[in-house]
Amino acid sequence: MTLRQYFTLILCLIGFNARGEQVSLSLKTNTVSLGANIILTCTVDGVKKIDKQTTRQWSMGENDELLCYNGRINNIKKYEEKVLQTNKFSLTIFNVTKSDLNIVYQCRYGFDAARKLIEADESQTFLSLILVTDVIIFGGYIILTCAIHGISKVDKDVTRQWSMGNEDQLLSYNGRINNHGKFKETLFPGNEFSLKIFNVTAEDVNITYRCRYGFDTASLFIELNEYNYVNPPTPASTTVKYFLDKQMDTINISVNFKRVFPIPICSVNINATKFDITDLRKHEVDMDVNLSLSLQRRVACSRSFNISCHFARKQYDVGYLKPKDECSTKGQFDATIILLIILISIGVLILILVLVRIKRLVLDVRENKKEDTTCAKDKNQTDRKTVLSEDEEENKQIDDNMESEKFIIVSKANDSNLEETEV
Repeated sequence: MTLRQYFTLILCLIGFNARGEQVSLSLKTNTVSLGANIILTCTVDGVKKIDKQTTRQWSMGENDELLCYNGRINNIKKYEEKVLQTNKFSLTIFNVTKSDLNIVYQCRYGFDAARKLIEADESQTFLSLILVTDVIIFGGYIILTCAIHGISKVDKDVTRQWSMGNEDQLLSYNGRINNHGKFKETLFPGNEFSLKIFNVTAEDVNITYRCRYGFDTASLFIELNEYNYVNPPTPASTTVKYFLDKQMDTINISVNFKRVFPIPICSVNINATKFDITDLRKHEVDMDVNLSLSLQRRVACSRSFNISCHFARKQYDVGYLKPKDECSTKGQFDATIILLIILISIGVLILILVLVRIKRLVLDVRENKKEDTTCAKDKNQTDRKTVLSEDEEENKQIDDNMESEKFIIVSKANDSNLEETEV
């Protein structure tokens, strides 16, 4: 430290600046507690209003670590400067920790400065209780951690206690567990101790837990939601089926889950859409879900595929499928043979019907021809009979004529003979 800086420090400590103007640094907050905020206010006497053109500066510690220079903060999450309407400007320190206390802070205005030692109040303790486990899984475990703020190490001589529920059911007292298969307490080297709960069930959630250290208490209500709770599928609670839809030529996959949470998002390791929800039944802390997906048979039969489902932030493989009967060549060959047999049978039946029809037509034609022949023969016979009758009639007439002529001749001869006799 130079002689000027030392002289200036002496003047600041007695409350005067180098120009004879008084600069003071005060603490606005009455108490200083870990985790709280504190406000330091720098007052410049002799001026009515802070001139923003004059240098303002905040620093801390023996090394004069710079915190703020003319409103420019080196850590905006930790500090904030304000220039007030009067002859004051302030620095707010957020979320005070041990490193912020028992140290000298300094404000400067121009060449003038003031310093103040910020000390921590008498040790104060308070508890905080958090759920360390990110995701609650039924059948798994959860961990609750109780932190004692204001001390560096847990005192084993001070009473520690864990309890749960509205009736404040005792779970652990100074490390003595009432159910070793269900609970376990761990005492850490620092200011924390924890409770581990095994084989989590519905009775362990949606309920309040409490930790006690001496006369201080902290509580936490563990509520299930889609972000922190998973009831995963098991082989016993999962059913995967698939069947062939011959009409659509698709293989339909069905996945059924019993008593799971939250709603799963399932897919297969091929370029296909996700499963659709076909049925959903909700229970108190879980649900029954049925999902389905249709794949073209040529796609499903070309490879085996894995079904994976996301429950919250966790992924589970629930099935591995390789369609066999629906994709087998033998099945297709048998189906082709059956189809050919049916088609051949239908063809033979049609051929038989055609042959029968042709035969009937041939018989009808023959019958018609026979009838025509018979009719022609009858007509010929009739015509022949008619001709014969005419001939016979003509011959008869000729015979009659000849008989008549013969008779006439005989008569004439007789008459001649008679005449001769008479002579």
